[in-house]
Parts: sequence; C-alpha cells; structure tokens
Amino acid sequence: MAYTRREIPQEEIRRQREICESIRIRLGDRPRLALVDTYGCQQNESDSEVLRGYLQAMGYGLTQREAEAEVIAVNTCAVREHAQMRVFGNVGALVHWKRQDPRRMVVLCGCMAQSPEIRRQVKESFRVVDLCFGPHDLWRFPELMEKALAVHGRP
Repeated sequence: MAYTRREIPQEEIRRQREICESIRIRLGDRPRLALVDTYGCQQNESDSEVLRGYLQAMGYGLTQREAEAEVIAVNTCAVREHAQMRVFGNVGALVHWKRQDPRRMVVLCGCMAQSPEIRRQVKESFRVVDLCFGPHDLWRFPELMEKALAVHGRP
C-alpha cells in the first residue's frame, strides 16, 4: 500500500522535537532500550530509521534483543498476506514479553497498521499493542507516544 509524503511545517517538526525532549526528561536518567522490528520494503527500512531517531531523542538506547527492550516498535508491510501473518504471529508472541513487565510498550506501525480492518483486528485481538498508526502519522510519533505513555500511566 503506497503512500505519499507530504511537507511537514517546520513549527510542527520543532513541536515533535520538543515532545521528544519532554519525554526524555520525564523518563529520567535510567537507561532504557527500544527495539524496532521492520517488515517489508526499503521505505519501511527508511521509516524504521526515523522511528529509531525519535526513540533516541526520547532517551531510549537501541537494542536487537527483545528481552532488553522496554519498547518494541513493529514497522509493518501490507503488500503480502504472508508478511501480515508473520507480523500477527510475532505481535501475539509479545504477550509473554509484556506479561513479564506490563510497563513495556508495543507499537504497531507502517502500511499494515493504516488499514481500518487491521486496526480493528488489533484492537479486538491483540490487546498487547499500546499504539497503532500508519505511515502518514510517522512524523507525529513523539506526540502519539506521549499520549500512549499517559494513557498507560507511565511517567
């Protein structure tokens, strides 16, 4: 599912950076790690780099080890049904990871996450997911993350 990038006003970019800084301050100095798991095309790889940059600006270090992460962002592709099934299987497996520490966060994003049908399915069947958004909202990730943190009672 292709999408077009639109020009984001500079004041909005600044606001998102300020939100990153606010999150970093609220989370404190304790080391925190995040993992970004990417499925799909080169555009998804590029979007995952944006996610990593935002997470680092929020004060998270990056890891490839699920057990170390406090946040796992799953950046998805909607092109092939097989990829969708893999994503659902892997997100479903995060139930055990989150059960070990309910403060952990699961973010589902990317093309697959922009589909209203998929969003409904995630809401009904994958309650482990704390935040779900499509690629058109990638630039708003700090704002969405801030809201998710507040809703789930995190600092």
